[in-house]
Amino acid sequence: MKQAELNPPLQAEAPPADAEMEEIVAQEEKVLARVHRTARSRRPASRGQLIDYDAELIALRDQIGEARLEDIPPLVEEMERLQQVAQRRAKVTEGAVDRSSPYFGRMILEEEGRKREILIGRSTFLDPKTGVRIVDWRDAPVSRVYYRCEEGDDYDEIFGDREVEGEVLLRRNLSITTGKLRRIGTPQGTFRRSRDDFWRRMADMSTKLSGGQGAAMRPESHHRPGQLGIGDEELREDKHLSEITALIDPRQFELISQPTSGLVVIQGGAGSGKTTIGLHRLAYLAFQDPLRFRSDQMLVIVFNDALVRYISRVLPALGVSDMRVQTFQRWAEQQRRRHLPKLTTRYVEDTPTHVVRMKKHPAMLRAIDDYVADLTARIEQEILEEAKRGEGGALVTRTWRGTAAEPLGVRLDVLSQWLQDRDGNAQQVEIGIRHAVGRICQRWSSRTKDVVTAWADLVTDRQRLVDTFARWAPDALSDKQIEWAHSWCSRHSIRVLTAYEDAIEEDDESPTRSVGVDGLEEDEPAELDREDDALLLRLFQTLRGPLSGRRAALAYEHIFVDEAQDMSTHAFALLRAVIPEERPDDLFIVGDGHQRIYRKRVVLS
Repeated sequence: MKQAELNPPLQAEAPPADAEMEEIVAQEEKVLARVHRTARSRRPASRGQLIDYDAELIALRDQIGEARLEDIPPLVEEMERLQQVAQRRAKVTEGAVDRSSPYFGRMILEEEGRKREILIGRSTFLDPKTGVRIVDWRDAPVSRVYYRCEEGDDYDEIFGDREVEGEVLLRRNLSITTGKLRRIGTPQGTFRRSRDDFWRRMADMSTKLSGGQGAAMRPESHHRPGQLGIGDEELREDKHLSEITALIDPRQFELISQPTSGLVVIQGGAGSGKTTIGLHRLAYLAFQDPLRFRSDQMLVIVFNDALVRYISRVLPALGVSDMRVQTFQRWAEQQRRRHLPKLTTRYVEDTPTHVVRMKKHPAMLRAIDDYVADLTARIEQEILEEAKRGEGGALVTRTWRGTAAEPLGVRLDVLSQWLQDRDGNAQQVEIGIRHAVGRICQRWSSRTKDVVTAWADLVTDRQRLVDTFARWAPDALSDKQIEWAHSWCSRHSIRVLTAYEDAIEEDDESPTRSVGVDGLEEDEPAELDREDDALLLRLFQTLRGPLSGRRAALAYEHIFVDEAQDMSTHAFALLRAVIPEERPDDLFIVGDGHQRIYRKRVVLS
């Protein structure tokens, strides 16, 4: 006898009868069937010949650059109009729908005695004949009602140029995957189709987005692309991004959809929806203003490589492709290599804990500021003393002090160029003073460009380190720990500085090393600590100016920082400095202070 006959498969036991659940399931299955029929019978139709708005905007920009002054206002007005139209029509093709997951929310609204059904999805699909109305959650004004209101609530919203009042008669969130209804969330309860194809009523509060501390699926356990965990191991097969979008609460939706975020810091335990908010915020911005929030103009910074892989797989499911997702460590290394190409590319594998704590501590940002301030005071003293010696010295002083808000190296370059301008008011300054101040600028300019020497000076100045920590963080490190850290920095920085100077002199990416008869290097290798990258880049910004991109200054329109609790203050200073000045601090930061690895308290304090 066969084994299968000895052990016949167990038949799944049907759940007890539930009339309310059966009625709700039947209603939603009927709606989904109508959507599927409509989608099959109607081919996607575009809205006629599409206008290349990018080309139109570029042409207008060129016209403004060449136009007469009186012609500029109407051109600017036309450019603003085109931008608004482009934003509304970007990526919207009426008639397109994802048949495998066409929508994730359903509402029935009543306005002035008239009822209408609205489905909330990730694209727009309208068919007046069958009454199917799917609207994009990122764009349609009516989606605000879905996220802000519960079933039975009255609403008062502005749709276009008219004010609309009504009542939400029905509001449900749904999960539809591979074209099949999987879960229904209603005020009456949550119902789920199990693997045996039976519908069951789930326990109350089992599918909240804010699952609570410890409830979220961690990135290390992530095994499928396009999914996010929101709690309950048994239900993870069902937690697709479309469902998570359906479970966003009113406060989260406000954070996601506000026109500009500025500096936002969100704290919460694992499973509280922090990362979800940040990722949906990226998707919302990219959809609303695709010209400004291009993938190459936004940056996602995460704590480890597991999160890099996880988020890189999740973002495409939200309609965001080719987004740069990196650990801060990797981003800082790339920037440091670009801006200081002759510096060693090797890192210490086992940096002592007290060295890491010292270099990542917020007090080091104070130490950098104090170092640059001392350098600035010395330069200013020399310039002002020379300016006092003759006629026109007041002009020199005024020009120098007029750039006080700029990085030190930029200030020296501006003053030097002003002195050499033969058509400017620098000609009113006595020639001897001009030459003397010019020599001061030239001498100190080379010093400010030497960021590596400045870094070595900073981390090996024991008295400065002791004074800085005594003033700003007296309990952070003991004198003995500072002494140990100083000793480590002194040994390693001299090797790094020597190798750097040799590389510059030889003008070779791979400087000659001393090699023994056994083929091994005789000299100890020059190695950086990972924490040095942030210090070097911050010194670069304060001494030489903004970090550079491929064509201009490095700048991002929006930065999302996840798991931020262990990032250093100077790391955040670096990131804030690569946001355009007209939109300062457009950072979206999330983290959990209870998961902090290092004892220091940073931005989440």
